[in-house]
Amino acid sequence: MPFYFFHLSFGERLLPDEEGVELPSRSAARQEAQAVVRELSGSVANRWASWFLRVADDRGQFLSLPLGHPALELVSNNGPSSSTLTPSPETTEEAYGRRRAAALTERAGALFAEALALRRRTAELLERNRQLRAELSSQFSSSQVAENRACQLTAHARYETSENYHIAARRRSPPHLVLIQGRA
Repeated sequence: MPFYFFHLSFGERLLPDEEGVELPSRSAARQEAQAVVRELSGSVANRWASWFLRVADDRGQFLSLPLGHPALELVSNNGPSSSTLTPSPETTEEAYGRRRAAALTERAGALFAEALALRRRTAELLERNRQLRAELSSQFSSSQVAENRACQLTAHARYETSENYHIAARRRSPPHLVLIQGRA
């Protein structure tokens, strides 16, 4: 089934339908367009004054329906002017191509700006990471020095305690018993 695109236009401004709808025929697309027009113009008709719903397929635009109050078309003595609201399919396709290219260029610019912002943020985060790692390394070194000093003090205290025990033990030697042989 072919795809049909329902574009909205207001003067020279075109809001393209980039997804489209798959429908069995142009007749079905026309019926869908009429239903959309009824739905949009039923709510607030003045809001859509001078807007058109333009239906196109792979061969170009084939239907243009006004939304809300009908818009006036500029007409000269030679017929419709080049600034009419219902341009020829070639003009519509060219304008659509230009607008699409402009939209893509704008989107590419926005993506580029977003990528630059992300790159700056990544650089900031990497710098912060480096600072935190340096700080953590410094803290770790300080804790290693404190741990080594604690081990030294503990060993020294154990040695002193052990040495004092032996000295005290020597001082508290039991008195010598003197055995005198006696007669019994």
